[in-house]
Amino acid sequence: MSLDKSQVWTGSINQQALEPQTRHTVGLYDTTLRDGEQSVGVVLMPEDKLEIARALDAAGIDRIEAGFPRVSDDDWRAVELIVAAGLRAEVWGFSRAVQADVEALVELGVRASVIESPISDGKLRALGVTRETMLERIRTAVSFAAANGIDVAFFGVDSSRADLEFFRRAYDAAADAGAREVVVVDTIGIATPEAAALLVGEAVDLLGHDVPVHWHGHDDFGLATAAAVAAVQAGASWVQGTVNGMGERAGNADLIEVALALEALYGIPTRLDVSKARELSRLVQERALTPLAPWKAVTGDNLFVRESGAVAAQFQDPPAVEPYAAGLVGQQRGIVLGKKSGLDSIRIKVAELGLPVPEERYPALLAEVKRVGTEKRGLVTDDELRRLAAGEELRGEKVPFPEEGLDDGVVRVRRLTSADADDLLRGLTDSQLGRDAGMPAHEHTGESVREQIERTRPAQMRTGEAAELAIADATTDAFLGSVMLHGFRWQAEHAEIGYWVLPEARGRGVAARAVDLLTRWAVEELGLKRIEAYVPVDNEASLRTIERGGYTQEGVARAAFDNRRDRVDLAQFSFVRADLQARRRRGKRGGGT
Repeated sequence: MSLDKSQVWTGSINQQALEPQTRHTVGLYDTTLRDGEQSVGVVLMPEDKLEIARALDAAGIDRIEAGFPRVSDDDWRAVELIVAAGLRAEVWGFSRAVQADVEALVELGVRASVIESPISDGKLRALGVTRETMLERIRTAVSFAAANGIDVAFFGVDSSRADLEFFRRAYDAAADAGAREVVVVDTIGIATPEAAALLVGEAVDLLGHDVPVHWHGHDDFGLATAAAVAAVQAGASWVQGTVNGMGERAGNADLIEVALALEALYGIPTRLDVSKARELSRLVQERALTPLAPWKAVTGDNLFVRESGAVAAQFQDPPAVEPYAAGLVGQQRGIVLGKKSGLDSIRIKVAELGLPVPEERYPALLAEVKRVGTEKRGLVTDDELRRLAAGEELRGEKVPFPEEGLDDGVVRVRRLTSADADDLLRGLTDSQLGRDAGMPAHEHTGESVREQIERTRPAQMRTGEAAELAIADATTDAFLGSVMLHGFRWQAEHAEIGYWVLPEARGRGVAARAVDLLTRWAVEELGLKRIEAYVPVDNEASLRTIERGGYTQEGVARAAFDNRRDRVDLAQFSFVRADLQARRRRGKRGGGT
């Protein structure tokens, strides 16, 4: 897709430095569903992979590597689903130089595949295989695949550390055996851009311009995008990579970054619709549970958001502060408020929210914004600005729990007060309650509990470390127990929830109500995407409580020591944002009956 150059504000220096420059369209080969899933801890289900494949196709990715079907039944099913999806993009498979791998692709109806084989001496030694044996394996596997109607791209693992003479022999053998394309592979991300250009040039010189050459690089030294661009300049007609740069260790080249760099900086076209970059990146983050750093190039949350007062002064002139338009990559611009804000930040935000604040109040309002942002070590929300503008005195909290609490008519979740100290101590020193909740043993005294209520817990809410709250009777405000958000992973927008109730409050359903109230608030107001709960597997009452709170069990995930130092297996439950959306839809369908 050709970029709207009026939305790119990079000046003329790149053109001056690069001309003359190649202009052939570069193909994008996505391996998110195979190499990307090799990121530690990532599991994509077949339906996830199909959804991502459709999004890749809609964004203009040319080829999608559907996976390595012999890894598992789920991988087999994913390839099967994607092959049958009728995508515009070519669907490719992945195979080792092993006949059984190729047979699986044939059975699934995959018509094109990379076939990998290690070619560096270090890899061959680790496998106990000689160079000659590996050459024979390459010839056998490639010729078998070609004879069965599969278009092969030979993938020389660890190309960047291979002896150059053997590099030539391996790629020559693969081409002679029927490989129509080849992939130069920087398996552990050690190639400089210059080395990438050298290796691609070697392959082009060896095989000629009629054999397409791919570049497949990793980011262990932060050079994956630069190396991919250098490979293209040296003659590579395909770049392999992943969405968000997912992959083993430091990940792969980020295809979205590569495409934008090629088009906006080098004038080399691809077929990627970069306006879908944000949407595609978000989908992969959500399905893989792998959040991005907010400053990530192209798709990060912070790219077009400004907190600095110095930058806010130029906010209305995007080319002055940004290299390309936010809409070009599906992003939106915005001003946020915090410690680094200035008067221009206040002026823009007050106008945006339509707040009746006279200009002479801007300095005082800015001072309050800076104080709150510093205290909470984060941003001041629009709601907090409205309250400050109305003259309300706020404490800076990363977990800004409402003073009035949350109330469903039966249960109230509110902040702890000094009046709760005796009941809180009674609960914390109840050995059976501690065991039921899976809580480790701690020594508690009246003095330590008051210290928690007055100092520790408010400090934790300011910094976003935890938020322990009281479960109270909605009518009498009597203390019934405690519910807590903790284990925050703010970048991932995840947290954990826990609770306990006093013996006299059990069996009344108050815990489930409190969990439900706090969960919905945390998703809607804090923007959490996922909240987890860990419950002793032998505590049937607690298991029922968490389920009534809207959580879904995912399995037995961890063990802990309770307050008797016995080992307790904990069941893992989760609540995700989509659960709340589904609950709302069910509520709408049930309305009026």
